[in-house]
Amino acid sequence: MHFGAHADVFAGVGARACEPGADRMSSLRRNLKQLFGLIALIGAGLLVSGLYGQWQGIAERNEMRQRSQIATLAGATRNMMASQEMVLDLLGRQLLVDGLVDDSVAAVALLNRMLELNPTVAAYGLATPTGELLVRTSRSPGIPARERQTVLPETLESMHMRLGRPYLMESLDEWVVPVCMAIRDADGRVLGVMTASLRLQGPRPFFEEQSFLGETNTVQIVRESDLFPLHWAAAMAPPEGYYTRSIPREYYLDAIASAERRSGAGIDEIMASGRPVGYYVTNALGPHFGMAVFDPSYDYWVLTQTHRNQLLAEFARVGSLYVAVFVVLLLAILVVLRMISRTEHQRQRELVHRANHDALTGLPNRQRMTADFKAMQKAGAGQLSLLFIDMDNFKSVNDGFGHVQGDALLKQLGRRLSAFASDSEKVARIGGDEFVLLTPDTDRTSLVARANGLIERLAAPYTVNDVRCELGCSVGIASMPSAGRSLNDMLRAADVAMYAAKSHRNSARLYDPSMGHRYLENIRIEQRLRAALEQELIEMVYQPQVDRDGRIVGVEALARWQDEALGRVEPRRFIAIAETSGLISRLGDYIVDRCLVGGAVLDRISGRPVRLSINISARQFLQQEFAERILERYARAGFENVRLVLEITESLFMEDLSQIMGQLESLRMAGVRISLDDFGTGFSSLSLLRKLPVDELKIDKSFVDNLERDAWARELVHSIISIGKTHGMSLLAEGVETRQQFEILRRGGCDAFQGYYFGRPMSIDALKEFVASAPTADSGARSGLAGTLADTEYDQDDAERSQHDQ
Repeated sequence: MHFGAHADVFAGVGARACEPGADRMSSLRRNLKQLFGLIALIGAGLLVSGLYGQWQGIAERNEMRQRSQIATLAGATRNMMASQEMVLDLLGRQLLVDGLVDDSVAAVALLNRMLELNPTVAAYGLATPTGELLVRTSRSPGIPARERQTVLPETLESMHMRLGRPYLMESLDEWVVPVCMAIRDADGRVLGVMTASLRLQGPRPFFEEQSFLGETNTVQIVRESDLFPLHWAAAMAPPEGYYTRSIPREYYLDAIASAERRSGAGIDEIMASGRPVGYYVTNALGPHFGMAVFDPSYDYWVLTQTHRNQLLAEFARVGSLYVAVFVVLLLAILVVLRMISRTEHQRQRELVHRANHDALTGLPNRQRMTADFKAMQKAGAGQLSLLFIDMDNFKSVNDGFGHVQGDALLKQLGRRLSAFASDSEKVARIGGDEFVLLTPDTDRTSLVARANGLIERLAAPYTVNDVRCELGCSVGIASMPSAGRSLNDMLRAADVAMYAAKSHRNSARLYDPSMGHRYLENIRIEQRLRAALEQELIEMVYQPQVDRDGRIVGVEALARWQDEALGRVEPRRFIAIAETSGLISRLGDYIVDRCLVGGAVLDRISGRPVRLSINISARQFLQQEFAERILERYARAGFENVRLVLEITESLFMEDLSQIMGQLESLRMAGVRISLDDFGTGFSSLSLLRKLPVDELKIDKSFVDNLERDAWARELVHSIISIGKTHGMSLLAEGVETRQQFEILRRGGCDAFQGYYFGRPMSIDALKEFVASAPTADSGARSGLAGTLADTEYDQDDAERSQHDQ
C-alpha cells in the first residue's frame, strides 16, 4: 500500500517509535541476564525434583521386584516344607502304624532308600516322644541335645513339622537343618517323632531354588522363635559363623518397626496375614531395603534384601545423565538468549508491523486505522469519509467449508480491497468479515458511486482451493461533519447505515441522522429492559398444547412486557436487544425462574404428566454451563407431573455445533425434552437433523395458515410430518386457528397442537380455570375446544405474539 502525501507523517511516527530502542536494548540485555539466572535456578530446582523422582522410581521398582521375588520364594519354600512334612508323615506311619519299626533291618533299608530318592536330605530317623532314637539311617546322629529341649516340645504340641537350629553334620562336613514331625494315631496321641536333616550345602541343597533367586540380592530364611538363620543365598558367601548365632535382636526390632510404619499394621497382624511387607534396616552389612513374609505354619520368616548401594549405583547412572542434559540445556539456553539479544533490533521492527497489521490479511488493523484516521483528518482539514464494509453470507461459507477455506477467502478479499483503494485512501480490517475504507472524498454522489464500485469488485466470484464462492457485501457510508468528528462517532454512524443497507443486500447507504433514531430507541429499550428485570415487570403467559383427543398435554410459556413509558414491547424486539446488549443471560435466567414458578402451579393442578415448554435463544446455549444451570433449577423445582421441554430454533445450529451438541445431550440425559421450533423456516439440513438430539419438531404457523386453501402447503406439512416420524420425533403444530386445520393435521399424523382454536396465551390464574374446564378424554376434543374458542374474540396481534417468544 502507498502512503502518498502523508508518508512523512507515518515515517515520523516510526522514527518516534524507534527513539527508545537503545534503552530497550540495554534493558533487554539486563533482563536476559536476570532471565538466565532465573532459568538456571528453576532448572536446578527441576533437576533436583527430577532426580528425587528417579530415586523414588528406582526404590518403587526395587520394591516391586522384591515383592515378586518374595512371593515366589515364600510359595516355593512352603511347598517344599509341605512336601517334606508329607514324606515324614508317610515314613512315620509306615514304621509305627504298620509295625515295620520292629524289623530294624527293614526299617533302616526303607529310610536308606528314601534317602537315595531325596538327595536334599542328609539323614532320616525315628525317635520316641522323649527323643530316644529307635531307628536311623547310617549317617543320622539323631536329635541334637539342644533341640530336645526346644524343638521336641514344640513338635509334640504342633500338627506341623518343626524346624530346629542348623548344625554342622560332621560325617558330611555340611550344615544341615534338623526337622521333626510328630506321628499321631487316630486319637491324636503321639506315637513317635520322625526326624530329618535338610542339607544347606553340597551338590543338592534343600533350598536350591531359593539360592538361584538370591543371585541378584540376599535371600534369608530365619526362625521366628530365636532368630536363628536357616538359609543364606547371595552372590557373596554368608558371613563367617552365620549359622552358629542368631541375628541380633536390635536388627530384628528395627526391621519390625520399619515394616509397621510402612504397612500401617502391627506385627501380630503382619504375621497373621502372611502377606509381603517392606522394611528398611541397617545391619552389619550396611543399609538394606527388604521384603519379608512370615509362614505361621512353620514359624519362619522368608526375607529378601537389596543393599542400598546397588540402588545408588543405578541412581548414579541415571543422575549423571540428568546432570549432563541439564548442563547441555543450560548452555543451549545461554546461546539462544545471546542470539535473541543480537537479533532484537530487527524483531522490534517486525513487532511494530505486527502490532499495526492484521495477521491473516496483512491489512492495517484497528490500531493502525486510528493513526490513519487522525493523520487524514489533520491533512484534509476535517474532510473525511468512512465506508464500513460487512460481507454477506460469509458465515455460511465459513461454517459450510471450514475455517481454513474461510481464511483463504478473507486473504483474497483483503487483496481485492487493497487493490481497489487509491493512494489517498486507507483500508483496514477491524473484525471477522468487517472492513473499513477511509477516503478524503466527501461528495455524496461520488461516495455512492465509489461504494457501488467496491461492492461490484468484492461481489465477483472467488475460487478457493478449486471451490467457487460468491459473496455480497453491504456498505455504510458516513462523512464528516454530519456523522461526527471522532473515529467512534464515524464508525457508529457507518455501522447504522450499513445495517440499513443489509435489508437490501449488496447495496450501500449514506448515513442520515434520522437513522440514529432507531439506534437511540434501541438504547432506550435496553435501559428500560434493565429496569424491568430489576423490578420483575416482565410477565409470563401460558398457551395450552393438546393431543389428538383434545386433552391438555402441556403449555408453552411466553414472555409479555408492558412498559409504562414504552407501552407494549414485542418479545422479538426486546429479546433481540437483550442478545446484542449482553442482557440475554439475565433475561434468560429470569424467564426460566418465572416459568418454573408457574410450572409449580401447573404441577399441582394437572393431576397427570404435562409438559412445560420454554423458548431458549441461541445466545443462551452458547454460554458456559448453561445446561448445568437449567438442570439445577429444574431439580430444585421438584416437579411430580411437569416435564420440562426446551424449544430451540434452527439458527442455533449455525453456531458452535460441538458445544451445542454437548449441551443438548446433557439435557436429554437428564430427562429434558428438546423441541425444534419453526422447523423449515431457517437453516434446514436433513443430514444435520439425523445427528441432532431433538425429540420434537414444531410445524411453523406460516405453514399451518394455508392448509385449508393451498394443496402445496398441505403437501409441505405432510413432508415435515414424514421427516419427523422417520427420525423418531414427535410433531407439534402451532398456530392452529380453525377446526379444519386441526382435522387436516390430525389426519396427517401430527401428535400435538397449539393455537387459538384450543386456547389463547393466558395468565397462570386463567390457566387454572382453563385446566379445570378443559375437556376430558371421554368428552372429546372438538366440541369442548370449539366452545372455548367461541367464547373468545380472535386477536391477530396476540396470534403474532404467540410465536418466537420467550
